[in-house]
Amino acid sequence: APPINELPVISIDTLAGTFDADDNLITPNLVDSTEEGTPILSVTINSTVPVPEDGLVVSINSDLADITELVAEPAFAPFVFGGEFVSAIYNDAGVATGFQVRLLNPNAIVNFSNVGLESEDVENFSLFVEPSEGYTVSDTSSASTVTVYNTLDQVPTSGTTPTVGMSISENSLIEGETETTISFNVDGEIPPEGVVVLVDSDVRFGLGEFDLLN
Repeated sequence: APPINELPVISIDTLAGTFDADDNLITPNLVDSTEEGTPILSVTINSTVPVPEDGLVVSINSDLADITELVAEPAFAPFVFGGEFVSAIYNDAGVATGFQVRLLNPNAIVNFSNVGLESEDVENFSLFVEPSEGYTVSDTSSASTVTVYNTLDQVPTSGTTPTVGMSISENSLIEGETETTISFNVDGEIPPEGVVVLVDSDVRFGLGEFDLLN
């Protein structure tokens, strides 16, 4: 194994949103029973250094009794940007409580669609990085708490809504040669939990043409 000071430091964060059929953001929260919306949970996994060419397997566990019940899908296989889904993590009773992802980039995003928990109340659960010989767990961002609402009226309302603007440094790009910087400016108060900004284009999957994960 490489010296401890060369090991990547792994951190995670989560981003939530419920979207309508046209991919418009209904609320930056997970709402289970919104018939016209799809709740999506994004788990971001970050490495402080480039990962090996064959990837780096990272283990993310939870305090859920069964993580497969988190998604209303036939199979537990989240979609991964910047990596690959490896397998579920099982407890001593053989029940899946977490998952493993092979990072192929320093940053990866794991998406869970149709997220929900069978409860009429507001539910919270935690995701956290499991220790491993291949990496060091971040001291400051090793876990994230996720809130799932059953209905939209359970979502706390904010006072004022900030106005968000966006600018791009380079408008004419040459593939593989030109870099551009996207900047956001906010007019108004930013709440403690931050502001979720949805960036879209008039070309379906257009943002996938950019190297966003390195």
